[in-house]
Amino acid sequence: MLLLGLAAPVWTIAGAQVLYGAGMAFAVTLWFTALQQHVPPHVLSRVSAYDWLGSTALRPVGLVAAGPIATAVSVRTTLLGAATLVVVSSLALLSLPSVRSLRRREDTEATQAPS
Repeated sequence: MLLLGLAAPVWTIAGAQVLYGAGMAFAVTLWFTALQQHVPPHVLSRVSAYDWLGSTALRPVGLVAAGPIATAVSVRTTLLGAATLVVVSSLALLSLPSVRSLRRREDTEATQAPS
């Protein structure tokens, strides 16, 4: 979004998109690994469903809002604002000690379903 807002050359945007895709693949792998290690198996399906719902529920709202916002303030300002929101929200999450210090769970007892 940042490069689109700055009207960067197409090849720069394409290269950034390849890097973004690789980064997202890595992040999703880490997310699902953490989810499986830290959520007990008997509730993993439910937690995963809520995760998916939370990740996708507001997407249509954003798509509906993007047009009127771009009309009101310009496409460039909308793209730069959206890029800023992504960076700020990511940094806010990374500022949480519980997110930064999440470690692999070694004990298997905590991840076992109750008997």
